[in-house]
Amino acid sequence: MLTVKYMIQEKSNLSGKCPIVTAQAFVPVSIDSDKTSLIDRCILPSNVKAPVLFLLIMTYSLLGLAATPWYSSRGDKQGYRRSSATGPKKGKIKWFVDLVEGEHRAGSPVVDVEGNIYFIAMTMGNFLESIKMRSESENCWGLYSYDSSGKQRWWRRLCNYGPKDSRTLLLSEMGLVVHTGNVVSLVDTDGHEKWKKDVLEYADNLILDRTQQKILFNSDRLQDISLEGRILDTFKFSRPPGHIAAIKTDGTIFLIHGASSSHLSAIDEEGTVLWDRKSPLPGRIISTSAASFYEVVQFNKTLFAATSSAVHKLDYRGNVKWTAQIDNPHCLSLNKSGRYLITSSHTLGVVKVSMTGKIVWRLRMSGIRSCPAVDSDGVIYFGASHKFFAQVDVGDSVHELWKINTSDEISGVAAISNNVVYVPAGERVYAVGH
Repeated sequence: MLTVKYMIQEKSNLSGKCPIVTAQAFVPVSIDSDKTSLIDRCILPSNVKAPVLFLLIMTYSLLGLAATPWYSSRGDKQGYRRSSATGPKKGKIKWFVDLVEGEHRAGSPVVDVEGNIYFIAMTMGNFLESIKMRSESENCWGLYSYDSSGKQRWWRRLCNYGPKDSRTLLLSEMGLVVHTGNVVSLVDTDGHEKWKKDVLEYADNLILDRTQQKILFNSDRLQDISLEGRILDTFKFSRPPGHIAAIKTDGTIFLIHGASSSHLSAIDEEGTVLWDRKSPLPGRIISTSAASFYEVVQFNKTLFAATSSAVHKLDYRGNVKWTAQIDNPHCLSLNKSGRYLITSSHTLGVVKVSMTGKIVWRLRMSGIRSCPAVDSDGVIYFGASHKFFAQVDVGDSVHELWKINTSDEISGVAAISNNVVYVPAGERVYAVGH
């Protein structure tokens, strides 16, 4: 039992008594370390939620109870797919869990501060027909939660209209932001749905804004929703929709959109387009494939863009600084020092690129289906076909630390948290640790 002191005043809401921080009195509040925290269950004002959450994390850390959160398929809040925690140095499978019958393709997990993991799985094509409970125009997904020992905490079936392969999961201060099909919803960490919104069109790549208080997404328009479920702003675009690539600290949004994701635009918080760049960008590129933007990350007043045939460095005005030709670099991660990009390619394997555009090393491997995740020691974790690897980056080369075989193909980005890596692989999710 932990006792944390902060200023509270009790106030009733739909889920019962919750602490609301005021300046009235110091009251001791007891929080069981093996249960979901008050911060996860209750809605606190944004100006005090962060300090209280920080206090809880610090208290948990001092007692060795806190886990390092993994917020989405892009890992940390900055979207660099790197963790401040160390991953496992030995590839021992601690436990694995099987999905509910009829579900497959477990998605990228997220991990909260208490070490609980969450992920979304898809239903198989003939599952709905076999149980005859949904119309042909609806699809279903499974939302799962397990604790760090592999014990299931809860499972929810989510059914709505929209594309079956459309799903995103984000960990926020108020719970899980869930996107399935054409619906965005907030589910608390105990599995209770707080609200849901029909976004009408295909919504892609949800992201939290710079304040971590709004959900931004792009369907047939750019929209944002508060974590309380209120639609705040809507901006329409003439080109076909794409996805939100990154958000600058001043609120500038970098949006991939247009036919074949051929445009990268910078948009301010009022919806004004600041600049627009069309792929292929300038640079010596030899490619027979369509020019598309895959992913963009921003770091240190710089943008790094992965297109169908190269990685580019751009300044915040959209000017290209260098181009490194890499075939199909479909995602970008940042190493522990922030001085190198790690990208995975369907044809080349894993590639390390310096901040000057020099290719440092290539790890040639076929069948890569997941973006690399990086721990605090510089170990790179990724999957290829039915295998999952840990590779140590030693500067100008890389060598294998361990690998495991999985029963199915790797189906998402692994999550790193406190000497464990959680690996989604088809109909199973593995916990790999010491």
